[in-house]
Amino acid sequence: MLGDSFMEALQVPDGSTLADHLQAATSLPVMNAGLSGLGTIGEFEIWKKFVKPHRPDHVFLFVYLGNDIADNSCELTTSKAPCGRVARQSQAQSVDAVSIAPPPSAPSSPPAWRSFLRRNLALYALMHDARVALAAHFTNRVNPRWKLYAAEPGPEWESAWALTEEALSDLASDVHTSGATFSIVAIPEHMASAPDPALLLKRQTGSAVPPGFDPAGPSRRLLSIAGKLSIPVLDLTPVFNAYREKHNLPEPYFSFSCDGHWNPLGHLLAAAVVGEFLRPGQGLGALVNIPPRQILGEQTYRRIYE
Repeated sequence: MLGDSFMEALQVPDGSTLADHLQAATSLPVMNAGLSGLGTIGEFEIWKKFVKPHRPDHVFLFVYLGNDIADNSCELTTSKAPCGRVARQSQAQSVDAVSIAPPPSAPSSPPAWRSFLRRNLALYALMHDARVALAAHFTNRVNPRWKLYAAEPGPEWESAWALTEEALSDLASDVHTSGATFSIVAIPEHMASAPDPALLLKRQTGSAVPPGFDPAGPSRRLLSIAGKLSIPVLDLTPVFNAYREKHNLPEPYFSFSCDGHWNPLGHLLAAAVVGEFLRPGQGLGALVNIPPRQILGEQTYRRIYE
């Protein structure tokens, strides 16, 4: 499994990650090669240097639409992960090098005292959240982060998508050359699980909604690219949304109120989707019918949702 912080899964206990559930459900050994902060280009490097020598049978690339596309562009990323264009030796040879353009200087981190107050003082956290909520009602500014969901994201996003397509093509080719199958799992943005994604975006981020806002747009584009490259794609959005609707799941849906990464329920559902793909008949339909309190247990459910 290649991916970013969603796969690294530092937010949930050992035994509760997608990798843990998938190994238990399929009885197949699972290597979790997720590393926080990476985009597709960085994950390609992880594949070549650390995973490929193990000669796996199946390779799944988990694409988090919230930032993986931006992380592939040196114009858009604020991380220090590899970005830029893949360098090919020749048309006849497989890719074995990446030319990484240095990303722009990341914005300065908040002072240590502010981070301490945010973590430890409820009043400071409340004031921060109130400021974000007020900004959502009075600002007309769209944070560049959310232009990914606009009808016309702009040339820098078009370039990011082109880099992503190139990296996916080369990664898939290299995986197939190694003798493994290659598939993509599309991880939806947190807001995509909400009944009203635009309202959640404004309320939680303080950004105006971009023109032509389409929360499903990036998923469709990724599926289109994968179709062109003949790469199977598992889109988690329909399963997540079906589960939310069936059980009237409240916020924060499949993440945490203080963190946008998956909670244990998100990991379990995602593992069921991948497990069903690998071994049909694993019982995904039955899992969707189980209430969240029964899956998580009363104490964990209350901590996350109440």
